[in-house]
Amino acid sequence: IMLNVQGKLAEAEAEFRRTVVDQERVLGPDHPDVGAFRNNLAVNLRAQGKHEEAEAEYRRTLALWEKARGPDHPDVAVACGNLGNLLLAMGKLDEAEALQRRALAIFQAALPPEHPHLAMTRTNLAKVLIARERFEEAVELAQAAWIRRQQDDVSEGDRAETAMVLARALWGASTDHEGGARARGLAAKALEVHEKAGDDEWADEVRRWIEQHQG
Repeated sequence: IMLNVQGKLAEAEAEFRRTVVDQERVLGPDHPDVGAFRNNLAVNLRAQGKHEEAEAEYRRTLALWEKARGPDHPDVAVACGNLGNLLLAMGKLDEAEALQRRALAIFQAALPPEHPHLAMTRTNLAKVLIARERFEEAVELAQAAWIRRQQDDVSEGDRAETAMVLARALWGASTDHEGGARARGLAAKALEVHEKAGDDEWADEVRRWIEQHQG
């Protein structure tokens, strides 16, 4: 994982693959801990742009945790969310939506209503709905996530993420100046966070969005 953080992704991939093989030999291929190592490998592969390989590892993780934990375990929801996020990036919107809805349903049944995983998953599902131009539904989910992410236990990065998702949803759903103005205000909040953190790539993306949505 440290190699991932340091940007040495190819080295990290080789290490993750060795770890998966070692853990399968020691624990057995169906042990839930093997799923955690496969998930780490999938994260690495996605970071390298190897989306098809990442998809395969995320699917293996999901199948393994379903078998080991049962279909309604929070770990299964995590796997659904991770795979759903990747499929959104790949343009596979039908399955991405289904997976995020399944993740949200599992978390709602298993966790307290204020648990941060619920805000995370509502944000992720809202992203899919924005891609599908179902903006009103996205606003409802993103607004609920935004309210939760005002609490002190939420990182500035997570808060900025939901601010930008809500901004995009509001802009798409807006029929008046007030909605558009709120969307731009939320985007400005996200931009401030990214600039402060030195996240140049995210800051540039948000800045472009603001420039394109002035009217």
